[in-house]
Amino acid sequence: MDSDVILMQRIAHGDLLAFRRLVERHQKGLLNFIYRFTGDRLWAEDITQEVFLRVHKSAPYYKPKAKFSTWLFKIATNLCLNELRRKNLHNVSLTDPDHSEITLGHLLEKSKPDSILETRELSMAILDAIGALPEKQRVAFLLHRYEDKTYGQISEIMGCTVASVESLLFRAKQNLRKRLNGIWRTE
Repeated sequence: MDSDVILMQRIAHGDLLAFRRLVERHQKGLLNFIYRFTGDRLWAEDITQEVFLRVHKSAPYYKPKAKFSTWLFKIATNLCLNELRRKNLHNVSLTDPDHSEITLGHLLEKSKPDSILETRELSMAILDAIGALPEKQRVAFLLHRYEDKTYGQISEIMGCTVASVESLLFRAKQNLRKRLNGIWRTE
C-alpha cells in the first residue's frame, strides 16, 4: 500500500504526526506549483495551507482511487481556479523579481545565454507568456512541464479526457511560441 495512503488512514484516526509527515512530504512541490499558477507567493502560501486543511478534513472520507499526489493537485488546481475567478484575474504575472529564479533552471535547461541580463530578460518573458495563457492551458502546461505529471494524471486532476489534455498542451505550446516569437534565439 502507498505510504501516502497509510498516512491518510492514520490521519483519519487523529494521528497529527502522520499529518505533519504528509505536509512535509508534499508542501514544497505543491507550493511551487501554486506559486507558478498564481504568480503571488503570499497567495500561494495561503492556498497551500487551505489545500492541507481540506486534506485533513477529508481524511476520514478519503478513498484512494488515484495516486495521492493526483488527488492533492486536483484540490490545489480547483482552489487556484476558484480564487482566480473570484478575484476576476485571468492573466497572472509570474515575474516576481524575488522569486523568478525558481523556474529559471527548468526554462533554460538547453540554453546558454551570453549574459545574466539576457537570461533574466528571457526568463521573465517566458514567465509572462505562461502567465498569459488561458487558465486550462496554463494548468495543463504547469502540471506537465514542472510537476512531471502524465497526460492521464493531468486528465484526472483537471476532470477531462486525455485527448483534451493533449489539445490543451498543443494549444499552450502554440500560444507560447506565438508570444515568444523573436525572443528565443535558435542556433
